[in-house]
Amino acid sequence: MPLNTVSRLVASNPAPTGNADTITNALAPFPNSSVRNAVYQAASTGIIPPYNEPSCAGAGIQNADYVGSIGANVAKNLFPSIPIIGSVLGGIVGSFGAHHAAALKLEQATLCSEVPGIRNLLLMVDQAVAQGADLDQATQALESGYQTFVSRTEKIFKSCNAACDYRKYVRAAIEFRKQNYALIAANNQRGGQGVIGGVVNAVTGAVNSLLPTTRNTRPRGSSAAAGSL
Repeated sequence: MPLNTVSRLVASNPAPTGNADTITNALAPFPNSSVRNAVYQAASTGIIPPYNEPSCAGAGIQNADYVGSIGANVAKNLFPSIPIIGSVLGGIVGSFGAHHAAALKLEQATLCSEVPGIRNLLLMVDQAVAQGADLDQATQALESGYQTFVSRTEKIFKSCNAACDYRKYVRAAIEFRKQNYALIAANNQRGGQGVIGGVVNAVTGAVNSLLPTTRNTRPRGSSAAAGSL
């Protein structure tokens, strides 16, 4: 067999070209190095920082609902065991009484609700993908969740404030997942052995455990390569 046939074993599917650096650079500028570092971490791990505002505790603020914001059909397919009742907690901040408004700034109250809500959605989508959910629908859920987060934080958004920072964190975390989805789709389309169905970290090349390792798995879905912020 000619030596040049070895290269034919490598699938032609291109790997995504983005990584944590390109995602972070696309979300610049940043007010300080701490925010940039947090964006980079979200772009590297898919995890956004918690909103650790002390006044959140004891204020009776529920986490915002994001499952109801991604569309009934997508939500039903991704989370079949969860009753879809609509985005009932989307306007929870507006329902606070006067004593809450006096004790808690609107910006803090909003983020106390919305940040845990979007964090929960990210984790739920991860779990759905780990169970073999369609990647296109997972991407659609992430994008819908992001648009909902933007809409709900619009009333408090200012340049360089916490709402601005968290939009960048959420965007970076979503782009991290889109990178991994593109790699999953490419691996599945190769039809190779071993880590098909496993999530490859687009930054380090390490295999994570969002999806189980399977063999001869056909692609459940695909998404465009990330990086189009």
